[in-house]
Amino acid sequence: MATATTVKHAIIAGIPVLWAAPTVPSSKLVIWRAQRFVNALRATIYAQQPDRLAVFLQPDTAHKFTPLMWTNARTWFRRYL
Repeated sequence: MATATTVKHAIIAGIPVLWAAPTVPSSKLVIWRAQRFVNALRATIYAQQPDRLAVFLQPDTAHKFTPLMWTNARTWFRRYL
């Protein structure tokens, strides 16, 4: 099982971010990173319109668009466009 222990950096929503990735199984690390990204979006870009950001983390989906993702995307477009 892959783990990460290195120092990482990125720019998320215009904010430089530096962190030490914890030693956890890779699937949990992916969720942890995704949640950090969501938190950065909520604190910056979507701070004034939090209702426009809906995030549904789906573990173990890799790079594919699941039926739930299609449903959520269509719901969002119907509501805001």
